[in-house]
Amino acid sequence: MNKYKKNRNDLLLITYEGLTGRRGAIFTRQIASYLDKSEGIHVIDPDSIPCIWEKFAHDKWYQNNGDEYTTISFQERADDRPLTQDQIRVVSRMLQSLDERFGRRDKQFSTIMNSYMNSLYDSAIV
Repeated sequence: MNKYKKNRNDLLLITYEGLTGRRGAIFTRQIASYLDKSEGIHVIDPDSIPCIWEKFAHDKWYQNNGDEYTTISFQERADDRPLTQDQIRVVSRMLQSLDERFGRRDKQFSTIMNSYMNSLYDSAIV
């Protein structure tokens, strides 16, 4: 974040949850648009992005032995790996520290950190 404080347009923030969630094709278009500005990078037709994103984000994939499986994100599996109260406090302090350090200058970064903090607190309430 420090590297980009003078030219925020050179930084693209995309979260894993945004990219893999139901609005992921929108974020994928943002990535394509961002990359398209780079010299020597040629992206696909923007109208094809939702179709390709859907294939990679939601289709079933096959292991080498031919058995079908689907990938499940960490967030979808959070209940089988609960955090301890100490872990929640450590992660919470880290997210708050990052938000204080960078969120004051960058609203999008702050929004992301606050979203993670809310998810952390929501997962802690069982």
